[in-house]
Amino acid sequence: MPPSMKRRVIECYGVRHVLFEWEGQGEREDAAKSTILLLHGYMDAAGTWTDVAGDLAARGHRVVVPNLRGFGEGSWNAPGSYYHFPDYVFDVASILETFESPPHLVGHSMGGTIAALVAGAFPTRIDKLALLEGLGPASASNDEFPERTTRFVVDMQKRSERRFHRPMKSEDEAVDRLRISHPTLAREILARAVKHLVVQTDAGFIWRFDPLHRVRSATAFFVGTFTAHLRSVQAETLLVSGGARGFHPIDEKERASAISRHFEKEIADAGHMLHWTKPHELAHMLSEFFTKGAS
Repeated sequence: MPPSMKRRVIECYGVRHVLFEWEGQGEREDAAKSTILLLHGYMDAAGTWTDVAGDLAARGHRVVVPNLRGFGEGSWNAPGSYYHFPDYVFDVASILETFESPPHLVGHSMGGTIAALVAGAFPTRIDKLALLEGLGPASASNDEFPERTTRFVVDMQKRSERRFHRPMKSEDEAVDRLRISHPTLAREILARAVKHLVVQTDAGFIWRFDPLHRVRSATAFFVGTFTAHLRSVQAETLLVSGGARGFHPIDEKERASAISRHFEKEIADAGHMLHWTKPHELAHMLSEFFTKGAS
């Protein structure tokens, strides 16, 4: 019988978190003792980890996946506020306080950046770390800040006045729209993912994410401050690439080298959304790393 998912709601320092959990099965002592916290990426949600989480649970791991604020079933920020990386670090660090012992931490894309920041700021709160296509975006230029700040204010005002999504007629329409962002992915993969990214209402199907996420942050990403966090990471770290079709910043090697104990693996042809395209291969790779270490 495949592992079943349980939905749990907790509150940490006034913030409501919706967690999806899978209890580990089997009698593998090394796996059964480990808990894995999975962090999804931008415009994603906890539910799209289902195949990976179910596979990991079948291998004996307990798996916990939060819906990050503003995504999936996560809480939306109050009017007039925005979403910044420190907000997510605060959330994850708060959730980590609810664990009896440090779990393994996994992050994909934006979730990988968050995981790296958490691991650097609170190195003793996690066991091992895995970053999946998650070494951060391209660095910003100082010269773009005035225009970027202007655009942020204008777009925040616009989105705040219309903080809702136009309904779609069907999940098929949602798949068509999702394919604009992921043109190389097979339709059946997108159809599985979209079930966790939309919700059906009386008016039709709408995206679960907060429309404010369409606004480009005025707080840019700086590689220097990010790599300072990477240098503070103490955990044994696995870096997983989706291959040639994945995301590779120009200074990827330099960022990776900032982590003292890191190992690199690749899932060829998986692309950036490797947890959607190769979930079982990814689960096997993560389980092997968490139970046996890098090889």
